[in-house]
Amino acid sequence: GALPTWTVQPVNFTSIVQGKNITLAWEYNVDGKFAQAQFSDLKKAGKEKTVAVKSSANGNVVVASDYQERFIVRISASQTLVTILRAQKADIGKYKLQVINRKLETINSVVEVSVHYLPTNTVLSVFPDSSEVFGGSVLYEKCSTDARPDPHIFLLYFNGNFISNSSSGEFNVTVYSDGVYTCAPINTVGSGDNASFSVTIFGKATIGLEPRNVTALVGEATSLKCLAHGNPPPTITWTRHGIGNGSELFFPSAKFSDSGWYRCVATNAYGVSFSPLAYLDVTDSASTFINGRMTILNENFDNGLKNPSSARYQTLKRQFVEAVREVFKSDSSFHSTDVTRFEKGSVIILFALTFKEVVRTDRKITILKNAASDGRIGVLDVDPVSVMAIRETKEPATSNLECRPSSSPESSGIFFCPRCEMVREETQPRPLSYEISMSRLEQVVMQTNRVTVEGSLAETSETEVDTELIDTGIAGYESALPVTNSSWKVPQENVSVRETIGKGAFSQVARGTVKNLQGASEVIVVAVKMLKENAPTSDRKDLLSELDLMKQLKPHPYVIKLLGFVAEPLLVLTEYVPFGDLLGYLRKSRGLNDSYYSNPKFTAETSLTADKLMKFAWQIADGMSYLSTKCIIHRDLAARNVLVGENETCKVTDFGMARDVQQDSIYEMKTTGRLPIKWTAYESLFYGTYTTKSDVWSYGIVLYEIFTLGGSPYPGMEGKTVPGWLKLGYRMPKPVHIDDKLYQVMLECWQIEANERPTFSNLTKKLKVMENQHKV
Repeated sequence: GALPTWTVQPVNFTSIVQGKNITLAWEYNVDGKFAQAQFSDLKKAGKEKTVAVKSSANGNVVVASDYQERFIVRISASQTLVTILRAQKADIGKYKLQVINRKLETINSVVEVSVHYLPTNTVLSVFPDSSEVFGGSVLYEKCSTDARPDPHIFLLYFNGNFISNSSSGEFNVTVYSDGVYTCAPINTVGSGDNASFSVTIFGKATIGLEPRNVTALVGEATSLKCLAHGNPPPTITWTRHGIGNGSELFFPSAKFSDSGWYRCVATNAYGVSFSPLAYLDVTDSASTFINGRMTILNENFDNGLKNPSSARYQTLKRQFVEAVREVFKSDSSFHSTDVTRFEKGSVIILFALTFKEVVRTDRKITILKNAASDGRIGVLDVDPVSVMAIRETKEPATSNLECRPSSSPESSGIFFCPRCEMVREETQPRPLSYEISMSRLEQVVMQTNRVTVEGSLAETSETEVDTELIDTGIAGYESALPVTNSSWKVPQENVSVRETIGKGAFSQVARGTVKNLQGASEVIVVAVKMLKENAPTSDRKDLLSELDLMKQLKPHPYVIKLLGFVAEPLLVLTEYVPFGDLLGYLRKSRGLNDSYYSNPKFTAETSLTADKLMKFAWQIADGMSYLSTKCIIHRDLAARNVLVGENETCKVTDFGMARDVQQDSIYEMKTTGRLPIKWTAYESLFYGTYTTKSDVWSYGIVLYEIFTLGGSPYPGMEGKTVPGWLKLGYRMPKPVHIDDKLYQVMLECWQIEANERPTFSNLTKKLKVMENQHKV
């Protein structure tokens, strides 16, 4: 007869998920002469172990004892079925079925079984192999596991929060705080065993709970609190006259002399950490009468609001009075409110609150501020941050200045003050002391969709804008130089303003012409910077300060040049730069539109080479180096504030936020203003402190803008989230096409310690060298 033959065999490589059942099926033809079928385990190399056997057509199937629990074997003269119950890792391997006929003719069939199982025995290996590391250290972490199939992804968590993923299981992580790293491998079966590694940070202490501004009445018990942690544990002291020790500075009976700025200092073996300043204001500010101010956003100032008897004035007054009365309707001490006057700045309302008894000024203003927290009071849209108590003074403004003349006063009429103390009594309403301390940016505390600025929540737009600003209050600078310097002044009739070519947060720029400029016979094309309509007084002060700073500068090839000014209306005339701002120039080079500075006659380079970009970079650094020698801090350095002129020459411009800080070379925010978050240095965001090295930080962001051809910094992040990430040590990663050396320059600009950042002079030299290397 014919030899035995197979009619059905299992797939050679059969897979099953762990815990499931699998059945192997064979069918064969032995021409009615079945003698024996034997199912064997071949998993052990070189060894064959019989699992089950049937020795005759009518005989029984005998299953080996160690297989009886999970192997069900059914053998007939034409078919063998083997079912493996609840498949396990131990079942992985090869199996053989041998069939013999009565002539002892044999056929064999071998099948390999694969059991897929969850990751198990996971191990997280770390190098350096130490659970105690210094903050900022980089750890190499390798996650290994036993799984089939191999994991397709490894997830890495820190303190339960996802931070990264890897297909290889390898990670490089920078460690900033104590915690537990956990690796979770995942394959097609699912997630199995995780592995963890604990890290304890050794290093300088960090301050967790920062002291907050406090207002207290004379004789009242009050305190400032500060919490810090570190390894080893830090000692906490306070910096005012070296007094205080411990995490709480307690005043059992506050005195006027206790008022002032305090700072918490945390010290351990690895260094010293400083908190932001906190202000203790000891006041007797309790009265039956409170002056205040508030900004109305849905109204525009006009002549009707100058006349108390006009219908316009009376309507807005009635709306405000009714809204305030509603706020205090459940306050039995409230008597009435009245409007003192209206001012420019959308519309600023100066008002007075009257109470039936002596009340705490700060507490009543807080009630009004809270009522306006959603941006509305009555029918009026209001700025909640603008709600504050004020103290009005009627005396004329006076200044006591100690200055030395820069040249003969008789010849120039101008005094420059490289060393001066200026005391000014203000005619404008000013915030009370506790409001001054609350409005300065001491810290930025991250919350969902919000930024907390000293106790008041300022909602920010959900739409990301490159020039995103946050109110922090810097508007208190006022010119110490006469604006009427005849060598710069230009008659209004000599100036013709043409089309608008740019708009910023504070002002707008137009193309214009001027005749008879400093005796010139030809008409000269100029850029005309002017205030927006209904601009508040603070914006005019900013433009005046920009004008005064520009007067001090000698012509420099990479700084915009002042040509003159018109006193009324205030127009600042500068050289006309035809190619617009650098941000737009870069974006147009890749075919993108940019609305910040528009010039329809301008077409950008379609291809900007690396050496051209390097040239832009060192020119800006050179311009900033010159400004720093004049003790000028720009405070708003960004690609949008650099103009591109003939021969692709970059010129630093827009000194609207700049400060002349020749005394101490440092500027500390104390009053209200606006802040470009994504470009602002760490110490400026958190401590309100500016130096030239703060501009260096911003310059690092400008480098990012240049070499990404106008890319938005911190892509995908809302501006309000950036300070929190910076505090965790985050820095923008290197774009893939940027050279490692150039990225290293950026990182040097973003050093957390300002003194560790390079100077602009050093940056100019470095980038010139890099430009020459690109030309080779």
